[in-house]
Amino acid sequence: MPEENKSLSSKTTTTISLLALMKIIVTVFSVLSIFVLAKLLTPEDFGLVAMASILAVALQQALQIPVNQVLILIDEPSREDFNTAFTLNVIRGLIMLSLLAGSAYPMSIFYGESEVTYLALAFSIPLLLSGFENPTLIMLEKELQVKKIVFMNIFAQLVGILTSIYLAWLTQSYWAMVWGNITNQVVRLVMTYSLRPYLPGFSLSKWRSMMSFSVWLTFSKVLLTLTEKLDQILIGKLFGSASLGHFNIGSEIARRPTLEFAGVLNRGLFPAFSQLKHEHQRLLTAYNYSIGYCAAFAIPLGMGLTILAEPFVLLFLGQQWSNAIIVVQALAAAVAFSTIDGPTRAILMAKGKTKLIFRRDVLFALTKTLMVILGVIYYGILGILIGIAVGRIIVILINWFVMKEVFEVSFAHQIRLVIRSVLSSLIMACVLMLVLNNIEVPEALSLIQWLFILAELLIHVMIGALVYVSSHFALWVLMKKPCGPEEKLLKVVSKYK
Repeated sequence: MPEENKSLSSKTTTTISLLALMKIIVTVFSVLSIFVLAKLLTPEDFGLVAMASILAVALQQALQIPVNQVLILIDEPSREDFNTAFTLNVIRGLIMLSLLAGSAYPMSIFYGESEVTYLALAFSIPLLLSGFENPTLIMLEKELQVKKIVFMNIFAQLVGILTSIYLAWLTQSYWAMVWGNITNQVVRLVMTYSLRPYLPGFSLSKWRSMMSFSVWLTFSKVLLTLTEKLDQILIGKLFGSASLGHFNIGSEIARRPTLEFAGVLNRGLFPAFSQLKHEHQRLLTAYNYSIGYCAAFAIPLGMGLTILAEPFVLLFLGQQWSNAIIVVQALAAAVAFSTIDGPTRAILMAKGKTKLIFRRDVLFALTKTLMVILGVIYYGILGILIGIAVGRIIVILINWFVMKEVFEVSFAHQIRLVIRSVLSSLIMACVLMLVLNNIEVPEALSLIQWLFILAELLIHVMIGALVYVSSHFALWVLMKKPCGPEEKLLKVVSKYK
């Protein structure tokens, strides 16, 4: 392999590893905070906060103008590029503040909950602050040097979580979650400038070039956000705050681990793919490896969560959250499988095919929306869950079709990239369900019982992991050792022999 290739591969691997470490730590913090807050607050509290934050999160995701990605694609960004990016982000923050503040009272009328007005107004504060973050920090990602970004995200998240937990313990109020969110954003804003000093200025001189790349990704974000938030809106309106609280917590447990991993992969791959955009074969080789890695880690994690959802939820959250179990069971595996969307999105962005991304997302949004609406009409909340799961699987089929049309990657080849992970995960699931004993969690638990059940759960996890890894390597050998994560893992292990 040429030295240039080795250098890029090494930097990409290091970048993704650091981002993965960051996400693992942040995810662990977030999940632990959910466990603690679930003990201090009620499903109704979580539901009220979810009602107020639905639009805030939707605006943040939908209006996330990807000017940072534009800066990555520019070979040598100028000060005018950075100032234009800063100005566009400030305008975005002001628009989000105005929309959320103006919608606060109507939302409270829609849900029939007066507290939603004040909660929504409070959630508008971090939306405004996010627009003033330092745009030059993205250069660390462009250069595949992300240690400072990792530190910033972990520290800001930790401070926000500790603030929420302390205030929840002190007040027993759902406002603790709101203040934790605001604290997180304030710390993050300050650190963006302390880690890479920059005096921003206002300019729109480069807005046309930035928006020409960003417009289709922005449309795509708006569409996907509306589609995603439809589930929460329907549940909150039709079934109340408690049901929405159960859905949100179950969805967080099902989605957070695998989607965070996919986010890391996409974030690390886009700069790397961008450097290979003119080298077709190397780009496809990198894509093949990334799909293999994503499937190898995400699919077994989602499958394991599906199988062990009941003891996991009852042990860590308690009986009052039992209705969240079905949410985890319905979504975890489907969400995990759909994470292989990340590399597809990254390679299309690197090639500048943002309009194609939008067209793909339109098809997904229409299909998922139809599934969810039909589901809630005939089966209530369970129907919504089925609609979400089916929609997640459909997006993979759409991706395979897009890769075949754009890059001439056959369906058979794309299936081969994930088949070992899928079959190994199914073997693991069969062992967990059919061979091992079910884990029973009684309503009242002493500390000794809790620790005993935790040990039993960990034993199931370790056995499942052992079965999965063994099956994966056995299938790899049977398939005559194709390129994939197994080869890289063996090289890493051999270094420590």
